[in-house]
Amino acid sequence: MVISFIGFFAALILLIIFTMRGVNIIIAALVSSAILALTSGLPLEKALTVNYMDGFTGYFASWFLVYLLGAVFGKVMEETKAAEAIAEWIKIKVGANRAVFAVVTACALMTYGGVSIAISHFRYIQLQSLYLKQQICLIDLFQVLLYLDLSHSQ
Repeated sequence: MVISFIGFFAALILLIIFTMRGVNIIIAALVSSAILALTSGLPLEKALTVNYMDGFTGYFASWFLVYLLGAVFGKVMEETKAAEAIAEWIKIKVGANRAVFAVVTACALMTYGGVSIAISHFRYIQLQSLYLKQQICLIDLFQVLLYLDLSHSQ
């Protein structure tokens, strides 16, 4: 039992390290799953072919349309320059020095209005890039805003 807890935390830490170093997420997840299976006493083949693949394909099938529509919505907003227009309107209304407030407000209004978190996230990325192009705010601050937006959207 203790070994499985250690394996769980080792697999989680390894997954974080791999993703921070830019390793492909599929490879990182498979290696982490293998470590977790070995330390939990599961047969490796069964863990990877049944447990892991059932969970992966189930998640992918459940959320595919949401992410697809979010990507399409984000691309439409980018191509039609609607994201720029909304960002400019918010910047005029709240002021250029309040980029943080502008981004949080725009994303909060979208999620409050019923827009999915995934779609709101694509919109958030566009607002972030627009404000960064205008050098209004730092990138690190926008990462904090992303978590703030996701936390109030749940």
